[in-house]
Amino acid sequence: MIIRFYVTLNLLLCLSGSALAQQFTQENVADVIVNGVELSNPFAGGLNAPQLSNVDFNNDGISDVLVFDRIGNVILPMIRDGEGYTYNQSYIENFPKIENFLLMKDYNKDGIVDIFCHSTEPGVPGVSVYKGKYTNDKIDFDLFTYPNYQFQVLNYELSNGSFSN
Repeated sequence: MIIRFYVTLNLLLCLSGSALAQQFTQENVADVIVNGVELSNPFAGGLNAPQLSNVDFNNDGISDVLVFDRIGNVILPMIRDGEGYTYNQSYIENFPKIENFLLMKDYNKDGIVDIFCHSTEPGVPGVSVYKGKYTNDKIDFDLFTYPNYQFQVLNYELSNGSFSN
């Protein structure tokens, strides 16, 4: 009887754990109108500590906007469409897992923005850099690797031959 109880309990725990692994899909389920004006992105979410960067997500030569909310580490791609911006979550999949901060600048002057973010190497403080590129006209990133340095964080060599981030 006890064994049957534990088998049933384990089965329920396994099933409930898999139910939590659902993918979230953003859908506009209704128009939202405030003071007679329809809001363009009413379900994109609220912002607590946003950081903004200019990005051309779709390689069309038009600057879009990346909103990174430091509270929750949320990436919100906003695509320029005519006179406004539209939230498009399909661009999130090419971003690495980022925490704490994310700023995008074209440091290598190739015309494609690169990511500067909190270190993505576990246990190593500092700044990680991801080089931007386009894959099928969609922005994508590769971790920048540093020669002669064991950790993949932004660093420079000191006069004594050691490195500092």
